[in-house]
Amino acid sequence: MNERFNFRIAIKQADGTYKRYKVISLGRDARGLYARCAIPHKGNEFYLHDIIIDGNNAILEQCTELKDKNGEWIYEGDVVRTKEYGRHVGNVNVWDYDTFTIKFDECRFYVENDSRRFCLSDRSKVEIIGNIHDKEGK
Repeated sequence: MNERFNFRIAIKQADGTYKRYKVISLGRDARGLYARCAIPHKGNEFYLHDIIIDGNNAILEQCTELKDKNGEWIYEGDVVRTKEYGRHVGNVNVWDYDTFTIKFDECRFYVENDSRRFCLSDRSKVEIIGNIHDKEGK
């Protein structure tokens, strides 16, 4: 299955946090672009719900088709941490952690922070620690 064409939607809650749901299908009508989602109800029951994607209270996030080191799918907007070789102190290699945001541009995913930008496929040992839309990381 091609995960690259999977989406999830982040829906803003009253407390400012976001809940994420898998998108079943996308559509457009007089209301604009919407995502049809299966919202858990109780037990194994779900409600099918159409959510208007407005970019503020409902944000569409696309899958990169890559997984982090814990086996979680990485989506656009996720904040990841990667262990980079930092410096050599005495006889010890010191590993520094750096955080990056997953972005999509020119038909490819990349990671970026204030000082660096590189193609996401160049790194395999990343860990999801949050999402740019959330107040705090995971």
